[in-house]
Amino acid sequence: MQKLRHFQADYPFKNQLDLPTSPLIKIRNDGSILVAQNRLEKMELIETWERWENLLMMIPGKWRSDVFEIIPSDVTDLLGNN
Repeated sequence: MQKLRHFQADYPFKNQLDLPTSPLIKIRNDGSILVAQNRLEKMELIETWERWENLLMMIPGKWRSDVFEIIPSDVTDLLGNN
């Protein structure tokens, strides 16, 4: 099983919001899943995110896709710089 990656200062989360090939996935406590493709939908999921919910972003690469876990500091940085 592959570990989830985390965004770094040199590869920030906010740079991925405009890419339709990088969906944002919210997994709620009840098991329901919401997926956002465009920036507006992604921002809506982020703004309604609760700390006990999981936010993931898939970023496709040439040979494989990486899954990034969105952590509270990513959300704080994004909303603080919005």
